[in-house]
Amino acid sequence: MTLRPARSFAAARGLLRWVAIVVVVAGAVAAQTDSTRAGGALVVAVPEAPPFAERGPDGVYDGLGVRLAEAVGQRLGRDVRFVAGGDSALALLGGQADLALAPMTRAGEVAADFAAPFYAARLGVARTRGNRVFDVLGRLFSMTFFWIAAGLAVLLLLVGAMMWAVERRHDTDDFHESARGLWDGFWWAGVTMTTIGYGDTVPRSHGGRVLALFWMLVSMAVTASLTASLVSALGVGGAGTLHLPEDLQGDRVGVVDGSLEATLLREANVDARPFSSIGAGLDAVRSDSLDAFVGSAPRLRAARPSGSSLRVESTGVEFERWAVAVAPGSPLREPVARAVLDHVQSADWPGTVRRYVGSDRSSTP
Repeated sequence: MTLRPARSFAAARGLLRWVAIVVVVAGAVAAQTDSTRAGGALVVAVPEAPPFAERGPDGVYDGLGVRLAEAVGQRLGRDVRFVAGGDSALALLGGQADLALAPMTRAGEVAADFAAPFYAARLGVARTRGNRVFDVLGRLFSMTFFWIAAGLAVLLLLVGAMMWAVERRHDTDDFHESARGLWDGFWWAGVTMTTIGYGDTVPRSHGGRVLALFWMLVSMAVTASLTASLVSALGVGGAGTLHLPEDLQGDRVGVVDGSLEATLLREANVDARPFSSIGAGLDAVRSDSLDAFVGSAPRLRAARPSGSSLRVESTGVEFERWAVAVAPGSPLREPVARAVLDHVQSADWPGTVRRYVGSDRSSTP
């Protein structure tokens, strides 16, 4: 009879112990939730890298990444406070900052966890605008234009020779039997391809007319391809896509010392002169010390002085992905990643990108 109270007491004590464990775990979860959603202000380390982040003369931070960080804070229910990070924004994580805005790099992965990328910037080239007419005239004497013209001449000569071989015994007036007939065939192939068709040289045999019909069809494709090649070679097609390293061969090129673009050009065997900053490189282009300066296209445009004669052309290379970073092992990583992805997929994000980046058509995750 004396064992029943003891057993009841032991059972009650065990139940209380489990209740206490549940309370502690629930409190820890609630505390973690509070730290990520309703805690103090999120401190964001900001580099000086317009148009992604910069501090204005009035001390107010602005830029594409700054607007994103504010949206992340709003989605997490927390205020946002910005601190200057300079070139070492990632080094402030875990101590002086909760988040940092920075391009994703291999070295950066050691110091931080990149929660989510929000913009992929293309590689760009800054040059002086120059005189359009002189630029086109200069390209007329380039090797590219020479090889296009030489290839076309060989093709016309082959087609003309075929027509002369077919017609020279049937139509000696238009296609002479002598070697002069080769010129007749060359002339006919040229005016037929360009659809001018003077009518002074006309095939009269059945074989010649069949060959003429075949050449008319083929010449449409040749003309389209030739037009595209000439527009590219002469640079008269507007702002086309640059191709590296071909379009930089023979130029005096500059890059920011130690940057990712410096590594890319070195691997492409392009000799590039190092500069301390984008501004210093653009000044060298303006003073004619350089022919071109290579860097992130949005950052080159943002650093270009107002009213400058510099133009910035984008390449097809997406090489700099900007992201929000957190300290390794931070509980903020998952909620921040979700907030970033939600915002960049919202209807407001494209307008924000156009506002800060403008004409650079890079993709977003």
